[in-house]
Amino acid sequence: VHVRGPATAAHGRIVLRHTGQLRRTGLAATVKGPACERTRAFSGQLLADGALERASLPLDFTSFTVAPHNGRWRASLELMGGSHVRLVLPPTRSYVRLAADQRDALLATTAVLHRRLDEVEMETS
Repeated sequence: VHVRGPATAAHGRIVLRHTGQLRRTGLAATVKGPACERTRAFSGQLLADGALERASLPLDFTSFTVAPHNGRWRASLELMGGSHVRLVLPPTRSYVRLAADQRDALLATTAVLHRRLDEVEMETS
């Protein structure tokens, strides 16, 4: 899933991950690559009020990044569910369905991301 945001001159990427060992306890952000101050500030804004954490805590994701792409902010979220799986031996294909709880958490997460990306757009305008 990709959520497209406003234009930006920022660089670097924000990698989000769940915290906790046996149970998910929160969401943490790490800035990777040659990041600028704008990216670091946005990283803090993403997690500031806990809305993104509450929305995405139930999500089973394998990858969650927010980074500039073609001059615009873009949030990319790769879920475990909703995937097409191919095995070589024996040659089989299957589809991992997206459960209702994952769908609801994904919709809540994308709503928060849309709001956050709009806030960034207003601050940089």
